[in-house]
Amino acid sequence: MSQIERSILTIIDPSIKLDKLVIPDFESESNKGTGDYSLSKMLGGFWPFITINEFVIDYVSLQTFNLDSTGFIPKLEFTFYDSNNFFQGRHYPKDGDVVQVYIRSNGDEDLYKPIRIDFETIDIYPIAGDGTTTANKFKVEGRMKIPDMYNEFCEFYEGSSFDSLIDIAENMGLGFQSNIEQTQDSQIWINPTDTREKFIQDITQNSYLDDDSFFNIFIDPYYYLTFVERNRIFSTDSDIQVGKTYMSKMLDAQGTDNVNGTEFPLFLTNIVQLQGTTNHMTKYHLLNNTGQINTLNGYKRYVQRWDLINKEFLSEFVDPLTTPGTEGMIHLKGRYIDLDSEPKPEGIAQSQSRFKYLGKQDDTVHSNFLFAAILNWQNNQELSKINLNVELDGINPFFHRGLRIFVHVMEYNSALRSALKESGENPGVVENQAERNESATVENEQKINGIENEFLTGWYIIDGISYIFRQPGPIKMKLNLVKREFNPST
Repeated sequence: MSQIERSILTIIDPSIKLDKLVIPDFESESNKGTGDYSLSKMLGGFWPFITINEFVIDYVSLQTFNLDSTGFIPKLEFTFYDSNNFFQGRHYPKDGDVVQVYIRSNGDEDLYKPIRIDFETIDIYPIAGDGTTTANKFKVEGRMKIPDMYNEFCEFYEGSSFDSLIDIAENMGLGFQSNIEQTQDSQIWINPTDTREKFIQDITQNSYLDDDSFFNIFIDPYYYLTFVERNRIFSTDSDIQVGKTYMSKMLDAQGTDNVNGTEFPLFLTNIVQLQGTTNHMTKYHLLNNTGQINTLNGYKRYVQRWDLINKEFLSEFVDPLTTPGTEGMIHLKGRYIDLDSEPKPEGIAQSQSRFKYLGKQDDTVHSNFLFAAILNWQNNQELSKINLNVELDGINPFFHRGLRIFVHVMEYNSALRSALKESGENPGVVENQAERNESATVENEQKINGIENEFLTGWYIIDGISYIFRQPGPIKMKLNLVKREFNPST
């Protein structure tokens, strides 16, 4: 499958109207002393621009910031000092007041939109200070404000899940984007006085295209409802897409423009030569949830239902999908043990199953309605087994949720380099001085260039993005990466 066929494309644009936000352009000579202000080229670049009731959270006051786009809807969390009590005394939010956030995009903003979101406040509370001898420190939590998202409706939509989700998005002022053109699940979709959030997720849970497809849905930071068929993104294709890389926004603290970027392959790495660019991983770590997920879901699940049309009991199993062409890789379906000096699956995946009876199904829903619920659930859960969390040196506007990206990990730790190099075997005895010299030369090169970690290196899918700021800055991008198959270390 080509890159274009995997791409997430826009179908309709959002029409939601945000509160007006103008950021003072303090650095422009033409505006100084005139009282005229335009959109700043500096604020929102090195640190996020945040305002509540015209109270601006300045760089000195802002301590931490996290715009979390890893779940269904973007959420916000930040802490700041109210050093002069202006926030608490004059600008404290009342019912319905919003938090306005602006993050300037790396790259040409005619091509790459800045992040501009209005958040409704969920919680605001002091976490330090007494307001007299020491400044109050506040924590603010919010979620993207979308009209009617949490109102309850009694409504229905007729047609496929794909068409119904487009209609819902349009009615709410959201955009819509997807990597498919249609689903095969036409029916009447009923919202029995639930919120739109629950209705959207219920439709997605029962969406069906074929037995080799499963779906996820979320709202991105640009107000697009994004409906993704995830299986088609996984592939063994080795082509790396060409995009651009950008320098860290440390330069933006002096107002340096960072627009054009440099044409560069879209991949992530920790090699030292790319430090300071948005392709460089400053931090990375694995998260392993396999035990918890296997206990909950087993390795496959039987979907059981009573078919009212044919008056028969049906029990069909869902075995999580794997990527064709990865037969020699490690699949997360039980541990591998040595059999005849060759690691092979233990076989537990064939015996540890779960059963789910979902009730009766008639002709008021599409024929795969209940089966799709388990097909989508089981495969989405499989992608939560082992995740790679990485933090970048800055923000790259090319990176988005649902993007397939190559990750190249090098190890510079001497002990780990030795372990990877030896592959669990004794290194042997160096016979002569020439071999000693050659060994020393290789060792010195590995200290500088590292040695590849074959287990972590490979293709991943960007499953979540967070935009984070910690004093002294700048804004950085944090990615949650998922994959289904791993290379064995050799």
